[in-house]
Amino acid sequence: LRFKCGECYEIPTLCHIETTYKCNQNCIFCYNPRRAEAIDYDKLDKIVESVAKEHIPHVYLSGGEPSMLDINYLNKYVELLSENSSVTILTNGNKTMKGLSKKVACVGIPIHGTNASEHDAMTQVPGSYNRMMESIKYYVAEGYDVRCILVLTGYNYDKMYELIKTAEELGMESVYVNRYEDGGLGATNSTLKKLKPTIA
Repeated sequence: LRFKCGECYEIPTLCHIETTYKCNQNCIFCYNPRRAEAIDYDKLDKIVESVAKEHIPHVYLSGGEPSMLDINYLNKYVELLSENSSVTILTNGNKTMKGLSKKVACVGIPIHGTNASEHDAMTQVPGSYNRMMESIKYYVAEGYDVRCILVLTGYNYDKMYELIKTAEELGMESVYVNRYEDGGLGATNSTLKKLKPTIA
């Protein structure tokens, strides 16, 4: 990487591209109030092409939910970006992306609870736990580097180690632990549902 003044990078080391606001879940902690918006492929093409030119080391494709994109478009973006970047896709696993490009460096999937009842209560979509588990097993079996994303809330913070063990048993390569912070739609639920874990 190029340096400037010996103190900071001339380019970002990580870029998140929100590929769409559309989503097939309704997580109680989510920030996104625009889930009904249509996917704008023309706009997305321009964003991806612009980012690809910058040779940013790490690019995350997120949402909304990136599995809502046509797989051919998604693969086109992965192919273009992966020429100079490590590409991670952050997905909720509610829909398995069959035929996903093998140039994806990592697939990140959240596990919100230790069972279907806990997980589905967070996503507000019945059956999402089972579909997420099947997606993880598919990606692991296909040889993808699969990362577990843990969003710690007031509901699951005390199950963190159990969730990490589940990720290990499923063959996930790593775990990224993130603490829920108030924002967007989640902020409207936070007090009522006690979403935010205490500092303790």
